[in-house]
Amino acid sequence: MAQLEKKNDMLRVERLAEEKAKRKVATKRQEDLELRKKQEEAARQKKLQQVEEEEQRHQEMLAKRRAEEERRRPANWPRPPRSGTEEGTRAGRKEEGAGKENASWSEKDRLQLRKKD
Repeated sequence: MAQLEKKNDMLRVERLAEEKAKRKVATKRQEDLELRKKQEEAARQKKLQQVEEEEQRHQEMLAKRRAEEERRRPANWPRPPRSGTEEGTRAGRKEEGAGKENASWSEKDRLQLRKKD
């Protein structure tokens, strides 16, 4: 009987050790999963930041280009409307179905400037 209890105790200890090892493996897997998620999130944030920086550089380049065009344009030359603005949209609508009398303001100004020269 004592041997049977001793054997059962040994089996119980082995079972507990196995369960503890399984928990350890599960914990390790969980830690690995969390680490991977953190790394993926960090990579996603880095990519997002790079995209934002690229967009900012692009906007700065466009602003520089517009400023350079403004600088090169003669002082009496009218400034064309920006696309996407209401003013640009109205001018675009005028140009679509326009005859000579309904020409957009920029065309009228160009014609006047040509007459002056």
